[in-house]
Amino acid sequence: MRRLKQTKGLIKQIGLSTYALSHIRYPNPFYEDVADQALGIDELKAVPQKEMHGYVEGMLVELGNFNNYDTYTADSNVVFNGKPLGELATYRGLPQFTYPSILDKVGRIDVIWFEDGFPIKTFDVENSTDFTKALFRAFQLKSFKTRFYMVANANKKSVYDNRVNTKPFDSIKDNTEFVPYLSVYELYKDAAIMSKKIKSSAIFNRA
Repeated sequence: MRRLKQTKGLIKQIGLSTYALSHIRYPNPFYEDVADQALGIDELKAVPQKEMHGYVEGMLVELGNFNNYDTYTADSNVVFNGKPLGELATYRGLPQFTYPSILDKVGRIDVIWFEDGFPIKTFDVENSTDFTKALFRAFQLKSFKTRFYMVANANKKSVYDNRVNTKPFDSIKDNTEFVPYLSVYELYKDAAIMSKKIKSSAIFNRA
Protein backbone atom coordinates (compact mmCIF):
# COMPACT_ATOMS: atom_id res chain seq x y z
CA MET A 1 0.00 0.00 0.00
CA ARG A 2 2.88 2.35 0.81
CA ARG A 3 4.33 1.71 -2.64
CA LEU A 4 1.07 2.72 -4.31
CA LYS A 5 1.00 5.98 -2.36
CA GLN A 6 4.58 6.74 -3.32
CA THR A 7 3.96 6.24 -7.04
CA LYS A 8 0.59 7.99 -7.12
CA GLY A 9 0.92 11.15 -9.17
CA LEU A 10 4.10 10.02 -10.94
CA ILE A 11 2.18 8.52 -13.85
CA LYS A 12 -0.45 10.20 -16.01
CA GLN A 13 -2.70 9.03 -18.80
CA ILE A 14 -1.61 10.42 -22.19
CA GLY A 15 -3.93 8.41 -24.44
CA LEU A 16 -7.06 6.32 -24.26
CA SER A 17 -4.96 3.38 -23.07
CA THR A 18 -1.40 4.73 -22.69
CA TYR A 19 0.46 6.21 -19.72
CA ALA A 20 3.70 8.11 -19.11
CA LEU A 21 5.63 10.08 -16.50
CA SER A 22 3.48 12.92 -15.21
CA HIS A 23 6.16 15.63 -15.20
CA ILE A 24 6.86 15.43 -18.93
CA ARG A 25 4.84 17.36 -21.52
CA TYR A 26 4.79 15.13 -24.56
CA PRO A 27 4.49 16.23 -28.22
CA ASN A 28 0.93 16.58 -29.53
CA PRO A 29 -0.78 16.07 -26.11
CA PHE A 30 -4.17 15.81 -27.76
CA TYR A 31 -5.69 13.36 -25.28
CA GLU A 32 -4.82 15.45 -22.21
CA ASP A 33 -6.48 18.54 -23.65
CA VAL A 34 -9.56 16.65 -24.80
CA ALA A 35 -9.95 14.77 -21.50
CA ASP A 36 -9.76 18.07 -19.64
CA GLN A 37 -12.45 19.37 -21.99
CA ALA A 38 -10.10 22.21 -22.96
CA LEU A 39 -10.85 21.63 -26.62
CA GLY A 40 -14.05 22.50 -28.40
CA ILE A 41 -15.22 21.77 -31.92
CA ASP A 42 -13.42 24.86 -33.21
CA GLU A 43 -10.12 23.53 -31.86
CA LEU A 44 -10.10 20.77 -34.46
CA LYS A 45 -9.96 23.50 -37.09
CA ALA A 46 -6.85 24.84 -35.35
CA VAL A 47 -4.91 21.65 -36.16
CA PRO A 48 -2.51 22.53 -39.02
CA GLN A 49 -3.73 21.04 -42.29
CA LYS A 50 -0.40 19.27 -42.84
CA GLU A 51 -0.79 17.53 -39.46
CA MET A 52 -4.49 16.65 -39.74
CA HIS A 53 -3.82 13.31 -41.40
CA GLY A 54 -1.65 12.12 -38.50
CA TYR A 55 -3.99 13.42 -35.80
CA VAL A 56 -6.96 11.58 -37.32
CA GLU A 57 -4.94 8.40 -37.76
CA GLY A 58 -3.89 8.62 -34.11
CA MET A 59 -7.47 9.04 -32.93
CA LEU A 60 -8.56 6.06 -35.02
CA VAL A 61 -5.80 3.79 -33.70
CA GLU A 62 -6.61 4.71 -30.10
CA LEU A 63 -10.35 4.31 -30.67
CA GLY A 64 -9.75 0.85 -32.09
CA ASN A 65 -7.68 -0.13 -29.05
CA PHE A 66 -10.27 1.40 -26.73
CA ASN A 67 -12.97 -0.75 -28.36
CA ASN A 68 -10.91 -3.94 -27.91
CA TYR A 69 -9.91 -4.40 -31.54
CA ASP A 70 -6.39 -5.22 -32.62
CA THR A 71 -5.03 -2.34 -34.66
CA TYR A 72 -2.59 -1.70 -37.51
CA THR A 73 -1.38 1.44 -39.22
CA ALA A 74 0.65 2.00 -42.36
CA ASP A 75 2.09 5.21 -40.86
CA SER A 76 4.02 3.81 -37.92
CA ASN A 77 6.36 6.82 -37.56
CA VAL A 78 3.65 9.45 -37.08
CA VAL A 79 3.68 10.77 -33.48
CA PHE A 80 0.39 11.19 -31.62
CA ASN A 81 0.10 11.94 -27.89
CA GLY A 82 3.87 11.60 -27.64
CA LYS A 83 3.99 8.08 -29.08
CA PRO A 84 4.76 6.79 -32.60
CA LEU A 85 1.66 5.14 -34.03
CA GLY A 86 3.68 1.98 -34.50
CA GLU A 87 3.89 1.73 -30.70
CA LEU A 88 0.21 2.56 -30.19
CA ALA A 89 -1.03 -0.05 -32.68
CA THR A 90 -1.24 -3.61 -31.37
CA TYR A 91 0.18 -5.06 -34.60
CA ARG A 92 3.67 -3.95 -35.65
CA GLY A 93 3.16 -5.65 -39.01
CA LEU A 94 0.17 -6.68 -41.08
CA PRO A 95 -1.23 -10.13 -40.13
CA GLN A 96 -0.86 -12.67 -42.93
CA PHE A 97 -4.58 -13.30 -43.37
CA THR A 98 -4.61 -13.63 -47.18
CA TYR A 99 -2.44 -13.80 -50.32
CA PRO A 100 0.78 -11.73 -50.45
CA SER A 101 -0.38 -9.86 -53.58
CA ILE A 102 -3.42 -8.57 -51.66
CA LEU A 103 -1.50 -7.88 -48.47
CA ASP A 104 0.94 -5.69 -50.38
CA LYS A 105 -1.88 -3.28 -51.27
CA VAL A 106 -3.87 -3.62 -48.06
CA GLY A 107 -0.75 -2.85 -46.03
CA ARG A 108 -0.93 0.75 -47.26
CA ILE A 109 -4.32 1.41 -45.64
CA ASP A 110 -3.95 4.11 -42.99
CA VAL A 111 -5.65 2.29 -40.09
CA ILE A 112 -7.21 -1.19 -39.82
CA TRP A 113 -9.15 -2.69 -36.94
CA PHE A 114 -8.88 -6.48 -36.64
CA GLU A 115 -10.85 -9.16 -34.87
CA ASP A 116 -9.45 -12.70 -34.57
CA GLY A 117 -6.76 -11.78 -37.09
CA PHE A 118 -9.12 -10.57 -39.82
CA PRO A 119 -9.83 -6.98 -40.92
CA ILE A 120 -13.20 -5.81 -39.60
CA LYS A 121 -12.97 -2.08 -40.34
CA THR A 122 -10.55 -0.08 -42.48
CA PHE A 123 -9.96 3.67 -42.48
CA ASP A 124 -8.23 5.77 -45.10
CA VAL A 125 -7.72 9.44 -44.27
CA GLU A 126 -7.95 11.57 -47.40
CA ASN A 127 -6.56 15.06 -47.01
CA SER A 128 -5.78 15.94 -50.62
CA THR A 129 -6.61 13.08 -53.01
CA ASP A 130 -9.90 12.06 -54.63
CA PHE A 131 -10.39 8.66 -52.88
CA THR A 132 -9.36 6.61 -55.92
CA LYS A 133 -6.30 5.03 -54.29
CA ALA A 134 -8.12 4.54 -50.98
CA LEU A 135 -11.06 2.83 -52.65
CA PHE A 136 -8.69 0.66 -54.66
CA ARG A 137 -7.08 -0.53 -51.42
CA ALA A 138 -10.49 -1.24 -49.91
CA PHE A 139 -11.54 -3.08 -53.07
CA GLN A 140 -8.85 -5.69 -52.42
CA LEU A 141 -10.86 -6.83 -49.38
CA LYS A 142 -14.16 -7.21 -51.24
CA SER A 143 -14.31 -10.93 -50.39
CA PHE A 144 -14.01 -10.29 -46.64
CA LYS A 145 -16.66 -9.13 -44.19
CA THR A 146 -15.05 -5.73 -43.86
CA ARG A 147 -16.49 -2.21 -43.52
CA PHE A 148 -14.58 0.53 -45.33
CA TYR A 149 -14.48 4.11 -44.05
CA MET A 150 -13.23 7.08 -46.06
CA VAL A 151 -12.34 9.86 -43.63
CA ALA A 152 -12.00 13.44 -44.84
CA ASN A 153 -13.12 17.02 -44.42
CA ALA A 154 -16.90 17.30 -44.70
CA ASN A 155 -16.61 19.39 -47.86
CA LYS A 156 -15.22 16.36 -49.73
CA LYS A 157 -18.43 14.34 -49.44
CA SER A 158 -19.49 15.10 -53.03
CA VAL A 159 -16.07 13.99 -54.32
CA TYR A 160 -16.48 10.73 -52.40
CA ASP A 161 -20.02 10.20 -53.75
CA ASN A 162 -18.85 10.63 -57.34
CA ARG A 163 -15.90 8.28 -56.96
CA VAL A 164 -17.63 5.47 -55.04
CA ASN A 165 -20.30 5.25 -57.73
CA THR A 166 -17.79 4.51 -60.50
CA LYS A 167 -16.67 1.02 -61.48
CA PRO A 168 -15.34 -1.13 -59.92
CA PHE A 169 -15.92 0.68 -56.62
CA ASP A 170 -19.70 0.65 -56.98
CA SER A 171 -19.54 -3.07 -56.15
CA ILE A 172 -18.37 -2.28 -52.59
CA LYS A 173 -20.28 0.95 -51.96
CA ASP A 174 -22.84 -0.78 -49.70
CA ASN A 175 -19.95 -1.60 -47.35
CA THR A 176 -18.30 1.80 -47.70
CA GLU A 177 -19.03 4.95 -45.74
CA PHE A 178 -17.85 8.56 -45.72
CA VAL A 179 -16.88 9.89 -42.27
CA PRO A 180 -16.04 13.57 -41.68
CA TYR A 181 -13.13 14.52 -39.44
CA LEU A 182 -15.51 16.07 -36.94
CA SER A 183 -17.29 12.74 -36.36
CA VAL A 184 -13.99 11.03 -35.52
CA TYR A 185 -13.07 13.87 -33.16
CA GLU A 186 -16.42 13.72 -31.37
CA LEU A 187 -16.08 9.96 -30.86
CA TYR A 188 -12.57 10.45 -29.53
CA LYS A 189 -13.68 13.25 -27.20
CA ASP A 190 -16.48 11.08 -25.80
CA ALA A 191 -14.07 8.18 -25.25
CA ALA A 192 -11.48 10.45 -23.60
CA ILE A 193 -13.98 11.96 -21.19
CA MET A 194 -15.45 8.52 -20.43
CA SER A 195 -11.98 7.10 -19.82
CA LYS A 196 -11.15 9.91 -17.41
CA LYS A 197 -14.42 9.42 -15.52
CA ILE A 198 -13.81 5.67 -15.23
CA LYS A 199 -10.29 6.19 -13.90
CA SER A 200 -11.47 8.76 -11.34
CA SER A 201 -14.33 6.57 -10.08
CA ALA A 202 -14.15 5.54 -6.43
CA ILE A 203 -14.46 1.92 -7.57
CA PHE A 204 -10.99 2.15 -9.16
CA ASN A 205 -9.45 4.42 -6.54
CA ARG A 206 -6.74 2.57 -4.60
CA ALA A 207 -5.78 5.47 -2.32
